[in-house]
Amino acid sequence: MIVYFWNNFCYYNSIIHLKFQTMKYFLFSLILFSFALKTNGQQNSLSTDSSWNWLDMYYEGDTALKSELISFYELLNNVQTAQEVEELFHLQQDLAEELSYSVDLSRSYGDSEEEDLSEAEREKYAYFIYQANMDDAILFLNDLSIPGFDFGCAAECTAFDVTVDYSIIVDAAQKTENIYDDMGINIITDVWGVHRDYAPSFQSVECCSCPGFNVLGSGEQFSLLTRIKKYQERTNLFSDELGMIKTTMANYIVWNDGFMMEEEAVCQEFELIKPLIDFSKEAMTELYKKEPFYKYKLNYTIIDGQFFVRQKSIPPGCIAQLKTELNGDNSQASIYLERNSLRGCIDANIAFPGGEEQKVSYTIDEHLLDDTYLLTITEVVDGSMGSSRNQIIVQFVNKSYKLKDGSKINVLSLDKIGEW
Repeated sequence: MIVYFWNNFCYYNSIIHLKFQTMKYFLFSLILFSFALKTNGQQNSLSTDSSWNWLDMYYEGDTALKSELISFYELLNNVQTAQEVEELFHLQQDLAEELSYSVDLSRSYGDSEEEDLSEAEREKYAYFIYQANMDDAILFLNDLSIPGFDFGCAAECTAFDVTVDYSIIVDAAQKTENIYDDMGINIITDVWGVHRDYAPSFQSVECCSCPGFNVLGSGEQFSLLTRIKKYQERTNLFSDELGMIKTTMANYIVWNDGFMMEEEAVCQEFELIKPLIDFSKEAMTELYKKEPFYKYKLNYTIIDGQFFVRQKSIPPGCIAQLKTELNGDNSQASIYLERNSLRGCIDANIAFPGGEEQKVSYTIDEHLLDDTYLLTITEVVDGSMGSSRNQIIVQFVNKSYKLKDGSKINVLSLDKIGEW
C-alpha cells in the first residue's frame, strides 16, 4: 500500500505541476503588470479580483489579510519619507509572519487520487499529503513572484514559512530625499541579506537545532557595531531592528558551538565590542565558562562592602596605593593584585609601601558598568586634619603579563581611571 500510495503521490505531483504552469503565467503577468502601475488616478492593481486567486486558494480569501496587503502595496507605490520606509519595513515583516501562519494546506488542487483514499488512509498518510500540498504551494506562489515575499519552508522543511525580500524596501528608500533610510536598510541587509536569511552574517548555522559557529575575531562584528553606533547618533530610524541585531549578536557570542577564528583574535575583538554591546551578568557568567574566555574571568567578589579575590580580602593598603598623596603626587595608575612572576599585592609582604596600612580604609560608594567602581579612600593623618579623603574611580581588569619563558598569563589588576 505504501508503494502504491507513493507512486500515486509522485504521479499527483507531476500532474498538478503541469496544470499549474498555464495558470501561473497568467497570474504572474497580472501581478507584475499591476504592481508597476501608479495608484494616482488609477485603481490599485493588486486589488483586482483576478490577481488575488492565490489568496483564495491558500488563504481562504482572507479579507483582512487582503486589505493589509493592498495598504502595504499602496504605501510602497507612493512612499515619500524615510519614516514611511521604516513603516513599510515593519509592515513587511508582519505580513510575512501572517502569510506563514495563516496558510491553508489542507486542500489539493488538480486531479489527485487522494480523493479515493479512505478516512483511515488519509489520516495514515497525512504527513505525505501535507508535504505534497506544501511543496505545490511553495512552487506555485514563488512562480508568481509576489513582490517582497519569498515562500519556502522551515524547521528542516516541516513547516511552511514566508520570508521577506528587502529589495523592494531598498528601492523605496532610494525614492526619498533622506539618506538615513538607505543607510539603515543597508546595515540590515548586510546582516540578514537582501533575501532575509535565518542566520546573521556573523554566525555560521548549519541546522535549525544547532547554534553554529561564530566569526568573532574577524573584525566584522566590531565594524558592524561601530556603524550602528554612528548611525544611531544621527537618527532613530530602524532603532528596534538595530537593537535586535545587537541582542542577537550578544546571544550568539555567548551561546554557540565555538569560534572560527584564532583565540587571540577572538579575545581582541571581544575587548573592542564590550563597550558597544550589553551583556547581562548572567550572560557574562556563561561566557566565562567557554573557551577562550574562562581564563579572562575577573575573579573578584564583594562581601560586606569589601573586595575579595579567591576568598581572600584585598588589603586596604593595595587600594590606598592608588590615592593622591598629600603633597600632590598622583603617579600610581595600576596595582597587580594576583601573582605575576612573583607575589602580587594581595600576598605582598608590604601591601602599602611607605605608609601605615592600619591607618587606611576604603568604602565602595557605587558600582558602575564594566567592573568599575567609585571608591572613597580614607587615611588617618597626624595634626589638625585628622584624616584625608580621596575619591577615585577604579576598574578591575586582567592584564597580560609575559614571563621569562615567553609564555603569557593574565593577572587580575586594579586600575585607577579617574576621580569623582
